[in-house]
Amino acid sequence: MNILSFLATASATYFAMIAYQRVTDGKRSTQNLMAVLVLLSLGWWCLCDAFFYSAPTEQQAWLWHRLGAPGWCGFIALTCYYFIVMTGRDRRMGRAAKIAFWIVPVALTVRFVVAAPSGMADGLVQSGSGLGWTYVQGFGTVWPYLFLAYLVAYFGYGLLCLARWRREAGHR
Repeated sequence: MNILSFLATASATYFAMIAYQRVTDGKRSTQNLMAVLVLLSLGWWCLCDAFFYSAPTEQQAWLWHRLGAPGWCGFIALTCYYFIVMTGRDRRMGRAAKIAFWIVPVALTVRFVVAAPSGMADGLVQSGSGLGWTYVQGFGTVWPYLFLAYLVAYFGYGLLCLARWRREAGHR
């Protein structure tokens, strides 16, 4: 195991412990559920990265990178929706709006799980420092652009919701 695998394993354990604490604190709310899902997605990403960094072959590294997609791609929408829930705007979203919100992340996550290249990597190479695998990113396909647009749009809206929540909470 190299140091990156160790750190990824430690991070996955930490995220799982915090998620467990959130589950067992007795609060049953959509906001708490979203917090747990964000933590679990980050934990899953870290766990898959632990195996990614220590994979003996490029094919196995790709497998772990693709299996990590629900974490590295999914946490973006989960975090955004957490902020939407925090502001109470989820209660004003209709069924069609919720479906439209989740279509993009689900479609991207499924695509990145089943095939390469992903939004983060066109290829993989052995790290020159001996710390496992690293990404080769080119912009020869549409996937990095779609992933970047998804990241900016969802995090942008999530941060806008967070700013609105801060402003509204400050007036109470």
